[in-house]
Amino acid sequence: VYGAYVTAIGQEFARRTRPEQLRGTTLFVRAESAAIAHELVLLKGELMRRLAAMLGPSVVTDLRTRVGPLDS
Repeated sequence: VYGAYVTAIGQEFARRTRPEQLRGTTLFVRAESAAIAHELVLLKGELMRRLAAMLGPSVVTDLRTRVGPLDS
């Protein structure tokens, strides 16, 4: 799931976010700022479509963002 996230979101967002956990079918993503988290929310539909095409339609069905420092 994490590798598919990077491919689906693109390198620019991948540098500013980190997929943290898949709980059930919800992917939790940490964003470095509130602005990036908001952009992810706006891109959620497209990201869900891309992940469904890569992983299947019921692997990741929701995305939740958290703001905080990214682990190195």
